[in-house]
Parts: sequence; structure tokens; C-alpha cells
Amino acid sequence: THEGFLRYVVYRESKSTPQRVVGMITASKENPELMAELAQQLLEKNLVSGVIWLVNTKYADTSEGDMQQQWGDCSLEEKMSGQILSYPFTSFFQTNPQMAEKAQQYVISRVTPGKTILDMFCGVGTFSIPLEARADYLVGIEQSPEAIQAAKENALQLPVRNTVFVVADVAKYLQQLEKENPNFRYLVTLSREQWDGLHGRVQEHLPQDVSNTTFYICGLKEMVLGTKDALERRGVNPKHIRFERYT
Repeated sequence: THEGFLRYVVYRESKSTPQRVVGMITASKENPELMAELAQQLLEKNLVSGVIWLVNTKYADTSEGDMQQQWGDCSLEEKMSGQILSYPFTSFFQTNPQMAEKAQQYVISRVTPGKTILDMFCGVGTFSIPLEARADYLVGIEQSPEAIQAAKENALQLPVRNTVFVVADVAKYLQQLEKENPNFRYLVTLSREQWDGLHGRVQEHLPQDVSNTTFYICGLKEMVLGTKDALERRGVNPKHIRFERYT
């Protein structure tokens, strides 16, 4: 209905520091005195360490908005795998750092040292930072400028500077990468929508030569299992097929 003033209240806290920040998303810039008074009460009662006021005038039902004002200390950071990762309130970050740290260690264990790594949708460097020690060169790509800025700052704690973070649309970046590297192919196929690109399921567009190749599959259960089955029927060792199913 787009009526009323307060749309969302978002609470974020660090699991390894006392930082607690609340974000209030409103439908307009009205009532600045009320917002300031509410923020001061939250801070004076030590309920939070910082308060952020965001404004979202769109009809979209999202808990996001443009920065209007902030009070107190709105910084957030988490210690994971022995490193400190700072992240803005409005950036994506793992809500369960303990499980994310286990995921970090799993990914690190699967990476052969001395490789060039492309971390797509890298965020603030949650995986890029710990992977740096295993890579000859690492590129992190993310569309959010503030997340990339945080990733660059997080990378300053690294002993070696072999990591680059880029603000870019991942799809466009991969298309440009394909133009610059003849051994790299970026294919998009849709099974239902009408468009000018490839049609059909992923398994219908697998490379002809699947020997000496490790495959990584991520997506809906039907797509993952169908692609995995198609690869195994073509002789790919199941040990060379890594996959993650969306739940």
C-alpha cells in the first residue's frame, strides 16, 4: 500500500566482538527529530553500539535503502580463520561465522597451491582473504562498491599483495574474460525463457572433451543431479565432480 512510515528494523551483531548495530528503514525522510531521539535512547541504554537510518521510497518489498544518517559506532567485524574481516552494515555477510569458517577451511583444502583464482561475488573477501596464501594471483569481483572497498581494506592485513578486487557486473566481466582468453568459455543457457542465447539444460551444452577435467556444479537439485549423471555416463570419475545443491 506504500502507507505508513517505518518499513523494517534490521539487527546485526558480531559473534566475536560486542558490536551491535540496528538499522531502521523508513518510507520517507520525514520525522528526523523522532529518528534522532530514538537512536539516542537506544545508545544511552546501551542496547546497541550503533544506529543507521535508511530510506526506501520504492514499492519493492526489500529491507534496503539509501543512507540517511547514522549514530554511534556502526562498524562491524568478525574474526574468522585467524583474520579480521570488516564489513559495512548494508553489505552481505555470513550470518553464521562459525559455519562460514568451516566452509573456508573446506575450500582452502580443495585448492591446489600456485593457481590463479577468480572469486565471483566475493563480497568483503570472506573467501578471497584466506585463499590468498594458496594462490599465485587472485581476483575478487563484486558489484557493490562498498563491499569491494571493505575487501580492499581487509586485504591490507595480508603479508603478500597478490590479490585484486574489482567492482564489476560478474556476467559482463566473464564475457570480457572470454574475449581476452581463447581457452576460456562463458556460456549461458535457459531452459524456458525466450531469448537470443543458448536454449536447453546445462547437460546439453557440456564440452565434447571431458577428460582430465574437474567439474564444479552449483544450483537446484534437479540441475545438479542431472548434470552429474550426464558427466558420469560420459566417463567422468565421480571424484572429479564437485557439487552443491540449493536448499
